[in-house]
Amino acid sequence: MTLSEINSIKVREMPRLFLNAVTLSHKYIREAVSNGDTVVDATVGNGRDTVLLADLVGKTGRVIGFDTQRIALDKTCSRLRKAGLLERVSLIAAGHQYLDRYVHQPIT
Repeated sequence: MTLSEINSIKVREMPRLFLNAVTLSHKYIREAVSNGDTVVDATVGNGRDTVLLADLVGKTGRVIGFDTQRIALDKTCSRLRKAGLLERVSLIAAGHQYLDRYVHQPIT
């Protein structure tokens, strides 16, 4: 489908999945991340994606989450704790541009 064809589709004609970018991105994440993987959440924000990733990597996997804002890290930590997933995640108070300083294992 071309860009002009996509742009001509009326919202009511779009599949429900495409109306929500988060839903679509989570669909792709679920297809890409498996039990035992090591993944990076480059900006943890409110922690919802981090929780999803931590669930998907399973007990043997790892999530490495970055954010420069302390409030984002605190919210994410709280969500992970409530979900019982905190032990699967390393939260780093730094920008993802410093990934090479903190990530030394292969990532998925």
